[in-house]
Amino acid sequence: MKKQIERKNPQLENNERVLYHGTRSEVIDAITKIGFNRSYANTGVGADYGKGCYFAVNAKLPLAQHCVKDSDNKQWMFQVRVLVGEYTEGEKDLLVPPLKQGSDSERYDSIATNVTNPAYFVTFLDFTAYPEYIIVFKQK
Repeated sequence: MKKQIERKNPQLENNERVLYHGTRSEVIDAITKIGFNRSYANTGVGADYGKGCYFAVNAKLPLAQHCVKDSDNKQWMFQVRVLVGEYTEGEKDLLVPPLKQGSDSERYDSIATNVTNPAYFVTFLDFTAYPEYIIVFKQK
């Protein structure tokens, strides 16, 4: 998939980004074994930029809403390699990225909260995100 996105977007310097995904402890095993699955996306949060998997640019962003404390007061987050490719700004309830301007068949690879300075990216293909590290922490 990475080579496909790079061939599709040779003008982009950074098709892949290191991003963050906050979650609950009970889904860590499933994500590490099978990856991210849009079937479970947005079960704990809204879908302000589409019904996909959300990944934050800054590790601080997922803390408040997405890193739910477990019974030991620990919070869980993934550092993820995400193929964002060419993206555009998203909108509520998207199921796939919008068509590229002037195209009747080619879609963007992902969407973002803001094109010039994204806080979050949203992907719609499950295999475009690789959970690289699990981060476990407690806040004081």
